[in-house]
Amino acid sequence: MEVRRRLRAGIAGVAAAAALGLAPPPAGAVLIAAGDGSGNTSAPADDPGWSHVCVRLPGLSCVYLGNGWVLTASHVGAGSVLLGGDTYAALPGSTHVLQNPDSTSADLLVFRIAGEPNLSTLPIRATQPGMNANVTLIGNGFDRGAPLTWGAFSGWSWNTASKSVRWGTNRVGANGVDTTIGATRTRSFVTTFTGPTGGTTHEAQAVVGDSGGPVFLKNGTVWELAGTLFAVNGYDGQPANSSVFGNQSYAADLSYYRSQILGWVSTPACNDGLDNDFDGLVDAPQDRGCKSSSDTSEKFDCENGLDDDGDGLLDYPADAGCAAATADVEAPQCNDGVDNDGDGFTDLADSACTYPFLSYEAPPSACGLGPGLAPLLAVLGWLRSRRGGGR
Repeated sequence: MEVRRRLRAGIAGVAAAAALGLAPPPAGAVLIAAGDGSGNTSAPADDPGWSHVCVRLPGLSCVYLGNGWVLTASHVGAGSVLLGGDTYAALPGSTHVLQNPDSTSADLLVFRIAGEPNLSTLPIRATQPGMNANVTLIGNGFDRGAPLTWGAFSGWSWNTASKSVRWGTNRVGANGVDTTIGATRTRSFVTTFTGPTGGTTHEAQAVVGDSGGPVFLKNGTVWELAGTLFAVNGYDGQPANSSVFGNQSYAADLSYYRSQILGWVSTPACNDGLDNDFDGLVDAPQDRGCKSSSDTSEKFDCENGLDDDGDGLLDYPADAGCAAATADVEAPQCNDGVDNDGDGFTDLADSACTYPFLSYEAPPSACGLGPGLAPLLAVLGWLRSRRGGGR
């Protein structure tokens, strides 16, 4: 049987197919050869960044870069994402398609979401992945189905009734590849689905629909985001909705686009020209939640979903340092580095601050009990009870 490879975009509903009235290929996920194919649906022991993997709703793939930014394939497009069990809307006007040096568009885009997941910023690989480098692929989509034999080739059909976020592994078989699909040209690296022997322990193949999923590579002790899945290479005549050994996965080489990505991801929310918190106000100094143009959130610290002071507590009323949701520092006033009462003294230098955990720099009024004095009186009451018990 004569077979030829064909390169297929990895998303359901390529525009040309839709225009011809053809049924678009279904979305898919990373397919693994190990066991019954149902494993690897939780973070591996050596976690490359599982918590950053998101679902571009209704069921495609993406990765959260940090600072509110998401990366996916251009043909996936921007939209609401599911991350850590929460849904985040895409911010209008935040979408940017990445460019090649000749100003043509690559099959990559970034967009910003409304909200601030409490996640770190992913390190993006600075150099091209080397040949035979071990990589981890993660994607969302259909599970592995029944075994399949097609001529001399073996593999599996996809179970189009169920989907999972799954990880698998492979090795870089080619790098520095310029891959053109339609109007886009993307610098990429390639992995080959190898088996039943000779592959990695969790040998994986991306399937149609897996575009936007991340590819991680470990650099020493640090996992780096090295690629974004955007296409697969199959054989002419290969049965629909299937993966067989010899198929290939294509990932955009993010080292090639790194400076553009970092340029967007490093843009503070208070200087990005967007209304990040949908309050009708944009950036500093217009938005009251912005301390300065370098502030990474337009929301007040006590409502932004982040542990700004590192005490393990988030926002008002859980964080004792938050007097209200509109407070812009989570730390108590006597330990926030701000002259809250405008008397020229800050924190413990202020005579009203006898302890750093007190909530107010201003002394209590003569008409009532100031909240900053309450902890001290509680201690004095305890001492009196101790003395009274000894009489």
